[in-house]
Amino acid sequence: MEYRIDCAAIGTRPQLHEALARTLDFPEWYGHNLDALYDQLTAISGETRLILEHWDTFATLGRGFRRVLEDAAEKNPNFQVMFL
Repeated sequence: MEYRIDCAAIGTRPQLHEALARTLDFPEWYGHNLDALYDQLTAISGETRLILEHWDTFATLGRGFRRVLEDAAEKNPNFQVMFL
């Protein structure tokens, strides 16, 4: 599956957590922190591509996110991430 999030519409870290949780259908108990994000992304079992559009508008706030997303993609062969 391929999923897209438009980061131009996201202005805070909590909003990005919420967009990721909603888009990737994380469980209700998702912790909305970077450790929980990594755990969810590395547990993905089906082929998943996440495209973050307009990442440059969120890049300053999202450095930690980017690192976690890239680390999870490196760890989990079922998960890919692209920053556009």
